[in-house]
Amino acid sequence: MSPNTKLTTEADSARWPDTLKKLEPAPDVFMSALGTTRAQAGSFAAQRAVDLDLNLALARAAKESGIKTYVLISSGAVSSTSRLPYSKVKGELEDAVKTLQIPHTVIVKPGLLVGTREDLRLAEAVLQNIAKALRIVSQKWLTDWWAQDVDVIGRAAVAAAVECSEGKRPEGIWILGQSDIMRLGKQASH
Repeated sequence: MSPNTKLTTEADSARWPDTLKKLEPAPDVFMSALGTTRAQAGSFAAQRAVDLDLNLALARAAKESGIKTYVLISSGAVSSTSRLPYSKVKGELEDAVKTLQIPHTVIVKPGLLVGTREDLRLAEAVLQNIAKALRIVSQKWLTDWWAQDVDVIGRAAVAAAVECSEGKRPEGIWILGQSDIMRLGKQASH
């Protein structure tokens, strides 16, 4: 982002796409890790409105603004043909974002998120504890392929955006799977 770009906070998420389009000058990179849960949203329709509709509106606004690199934090093993609502919505978003033809589109697909969360669900808490216990005895090699630390995911997303911005990656769609996340996230920490 240019040092001259003024950031603002807008409480009304429906106005976020217009706010993004009005940034002057437009940033080079837009990154979205936006998402919610059905419990937080109150219904699946409300969750879909955030996870798909708002995310897609922001991606379209990023393209219209001239942003050259778009990074979406998605999830591993999602598909628009899935019967599971969460997986289906995330897959639909990925499919839609791919059609926008933003010069650099990076889709980050982590596994289980390992880190502190305010609204951890029981099954997620159990899996996080298993991952943490395995990491104590295995130096992470038993978990890196299915669970990633949130800070590693964040570093990988930023490193991918930097590579794109610096012209080190060809234009197009770049899918970061879990092994890519680990590689980039660990490189960026040094």
